[in-house]
Amino acid sequence: MNTDSIIKILLLEDDPAFVNLLRDLLPAAVNRATDLRHVTRFSEARAALESTHFDVILVDLNVPDSSGKATVSRVLARAGGSPVVVLTSIDDESVAVEAVREGAQDFIVKAEVNRRMLGRVIHYAIERKKGVEALHQALADLKRSHDDLKRAQLQLVQSEKLEAVSTFAAGVAHEVKNPLQTIILGVDYLSRHLGSGDKTSESVLNDMAEAVQRADAIIRGLMEFSSYNKGSVREENLNIILEQALQAIQHELANHPIRVKTDPAESVPPLRLDLRTIKHVFINLLMYCVRSMPGGGTLAVRTASRRLAEPLEFNGRKLAHFKVGETIVLAEVEYAPDLPVELIPAPAGASDARKEATGLGLTVLKKIIELYGGVIHSEQCREATQFTIVFKAAKG
Repeated sequence: MNTDSIIKILLLEDDPAFVNLLRDLLPAAVNRATDLRHVTRFSEARAALESTHFDVILVDLNVPDSSGKATVSRVLARAGGSPVVVLTSIDDESVAVEAVREGAQDFIVKAEVNRRMLGRVIHYAIERKKGVEALHQALADLKRSHDDLKRAQLQLVQSEKLEAVSTFAAGVAHEVKNPLQTIILGVDYLSRHLGSGDKTSESVLNDMAEAVQRADAIIRGLMEFSSYNKGSVREENLNIILEQALQAIQHELANHPIRVKTDPAESVPPLRLDLRTIKHVFINLLMYCVRSMPGGGTLAVRTASRRLAEPLEFNGRKLAHFKVGETIVLAEVEYAPDLPVELIPAPAGASDARKEATGLGLTVLKKIIELYGGVIHSEQCREATQFTIVFKAAKG
């Protein structure tokens, strides 16, 4: 036993004779130096506990300003983790047992106290409290390890899902690509060889040409997505991804009278995802917005991050995947046309489906975002349409 360390003891007791008895017994009982602070009232004990940490607290059930189990409860509420031992008479033994059930470490019957018992109870109380704290720490470490393992398993599942989807996308693209090219060549042949006098045929062929071009763009997008490599998932910055996506559509923006407004957050936590895949998602989403404004308008892109203080919900639906206390990173992509699309005259021979997305459709974008643990939500008002894309931060 380490005799150099000092045991700090707070004694709440109003019987001078018993206090003197404890002073005589303590040094030999604990076989260590002791620093005993004696108080006679609960109010004095409360003041002592506010300023000092004690290794053990000895509490008489009945003192001038408090009595019974309430005394122990009030001390326990202010003990700051220090073990509490109840001092009781024989008549109060049942109360002392109840106090132990509610958090006291042990109790001593005053009439039976001796050096051996006093030493055993004090050492046991201190060591048992240390054991409880060590157990709590071990449980906290185990929970952290479990959470880390769960996150790793989820990341592995996501990687396997992405690999499966990319394999499926490659198969679909391969099966559709050749017949689609035949259709494209056929439409082109008919357009060049059909007489120009049949306006109805020309309009039908123009519609077919636009439709197969959109389908071809989707197939090319699927082929690019199918080249996904699960090893490319790493921590990425959403601001950088959006900046690169905007740069990629500069040629399209140059052909439209569109004003671009960006408001990136000063700093956002990293996300675990594949940069190329998610960049492709945002390129397609931005292109959808641009081509939904043939008469010009405003395209706004913003990013933000926050820790969830309450469940995340859209349209009154709580998203169970996002937990309170987790940090989310979100991007808001909003477009506001200068004129409603239906008021803009269509170019000669153009299809009425001018608002359809090119490249990957919005449904495909939604599925890709979900594969990375994210969610996309759209909201429309008379002036603007806003897409909100939310991901969990890689940490925190």
